[in-house]
Amino acid sequence: MYIIDVYSCYAIQDRLVISNMSIKIRILAALLTSFCISLVISFVMVLVNFGFGPTFLSAWLKGLIIGFVVSIPLSYFLPQLIQDVLQKAGVK
Repeated sequence: MYIIDVYSCYAIQDRLVISNMSIKIRILAALLTSFCISLVISFVMVLVNFGFGPTFLSAWLKGLIIGFVVSIPLSYFLPQLIQDVLQKAGVK
């Protein structure tokens, strides 16, 4: 018996098959989500810590790049991990 996530895979003759399109969608969604969150959070944190000044733009871009790189794997793997934990816990 399989628990199937209809967005990422489907079952054919008792085999679990991952769709190539769903992997592309997951990767693209992770990249866009990571970029948007990193953009906003880095802007707010640099603004709070440094304020608008001569180094604001360089500090913001540095924070954006670091935040984006850190958040990519988190936004790709974390949702599936959370979904698995909730399913094991019996949350429906």
